[in-house]
Amino acid sequence: MQKTITAFVLIFFLICASSTIGRTEMRPVPKYRAGIPPFEVLANILQSNEAGSGQTAKKTKTRGPCLTWLADADARLQTQSILQNRINQIFPVRNLGNQLLLSGGTVDYGVRYLHTPVLLITGVSDSKSIEAFIDGYDFLTPDIRQDLDHLHRPLTSKKQQTKTKKKMLLDYVEDNIDFQVTQAVLRYGDRIKSGRLAVIGSVFDSTNSYDRGKNRLVIINVNGEKDGKKLKRLKLMSMLDKNLLQYVGRDKKAGVRSQKTEGRSD
Repeated sequence: MQKTITAFVLIFFLICASSTIGRTEMRPVPKYRAGIPPFEVLANILQSNEAGSGQTAKKTKTRGPCLTWLADADARLQTQSILQNRINQIFPVRNLGNQLLLSGGTVDYGVRYLHTPVLLITGVSDSKSIEAFIDGYDFLTPDIRQDLDHLHRPLTSKKQQTKTKKKMLLDYVEDNIDFQVTQAVLRYGDRIKSGRLAVIGSVFDSTNSYDRGKNRLVIINVNGEKDGKKLKRLKLMSMLDKNLLQYVGRDKKAGVRSQKTEGRSD
């Protein structure tokens, strides 16, 4: 009798286990991103590369990159926003908050070994990295928190609480760019002094905060100089078309004035 009960219990558990395994195998496999299967993304990558491979091979036979680009890790900010003919022209370096400290070795490679004459540091006017720093980021993973922790150095100054969040965010973005430019000037002072490098701080204005147009690149710092009027008088700017000078300087009223000037007939 005891053997019969034992055998029955064993069969019962085997049936339960097999049904559980069956249900497990029937569970849907989660996608990496809802609505876009990974194979479709991969196919797009390979097709895009195939279409441009001939052009890439042709272009890479020419001189090396002219620009080391230290940019915020923001998907809205792409190389085509900086240079249209960008093949073998841009040496891109990206991290949270466009921080020199996080990518010093890679930036060194662009500046000192690729000999790019420009180090362009670019933030975004409504940077998600800076916004996370302002709002608090304790809920993020340890590695992300560690990267954002380094923003305490450039962003320790007190901000007026009466400012709107949009204005305060832009102030933080500018402060961070100024800090990163200062660090770069100290790091590459020898190349700047010899005239072989210009460190340029810029904002990709995704919010039209400067009134120059949405998604315009606005230059706010060159080798540590932040004053808009002085920036426009730099030797670096003397060869530019005068219309391009409207994108130089962080003065929010400059864009409005330039638009009025363009609309006025002399």
